[in-house]
Amino acid sequence: TTTTTTGMLGDVNDDRNVDAIDAARILTAAAADGSGGAGGLTDAQKENADVNKSGGYDAADAALILQYAAAGGSGFRGTLEDFLRR
Repeated sequence: TTTTTTGMLGDVNDDRNVDAIDAARILTAAAADGSGGAGGLTDAQKENADVNKSGGYDAADAALILQYAAAGGSGFRGTLEDFLRR
């Protein structure tokens, strides 16, 4: 598991799991940011949310988390980083 300087990559709600809840949090925050509001994520959460390391978080990061969660439901047992390297 790759640890960011502030936690685990993809784990936006800091529950030590990377799942659809994290993806939903990213989508909600990105939508708020896009409409001029505050996304409500701390700097640590923003770093964990940037799954694809693009320099920010957006729907693409949420999609990667959802793909990872679906792979887990189909038997994949690696980390998010293992999934991203596939």
